[in-house]
Amino acid sequence: MLDLNFASTFVPSSLDQVLATSSVFPIELTQIVNQTDPLNSSGLATFSAIWSYSLSVASDQLFTNQSQYTFFYRTQTNISVTIGQDIFYISNLQQPIARQTEIIFHCLLFTIVVLEVFGLLFLLMKLLFIPVFRTILNHFRHKQLQSQDISLNVIHRNSINGHD
Repeated sequence: MLDLNFASTFVPSSLDQVLATSSVFPIELTQIVNQTDPLNSSGLATFSAIWSYSLSVASDQLFTNQSQYTFFYRTQTNISVTIGQDIFYISNLQQPIARQTEIIFHCLLFTIVVLEVFGLLFLLMKLLFIPVFRTILNHFRHKQLQSQDISLNVIHRNSINGHD
């Protein structure tokens, strides 16, 4: 009973009820079979099982209406526990979400996609962003040089006109 690792409490419905002189506790055990498939398709499945219990006891059969005083004068109380096994079992199948070959394929596919994204970013930088940036930069430099040339020409003319 301790190996089954279960406990159950029974409470009388009123205070004037005590445990009957003869009580039967029928316990039905159901086997739960667990099949775990391996991650590799070449591996073997692992089987394990546990027991599940069910009690079919009515509380009115366990307790009788007696005073607690007469209960203490009782010489014996018979408690019978019968353990039986159900004719059916529960099968639980556990399979991995993905097999090892699928995981390797997805990792390889992800790596290829990441490399392609970085390659695409590199091409965009080399073919689109850097030439556009250089063109804009050269345009502003050209404008800046023109404004400097105009200001130098004005200063040079003023200096020539002022010396005459």
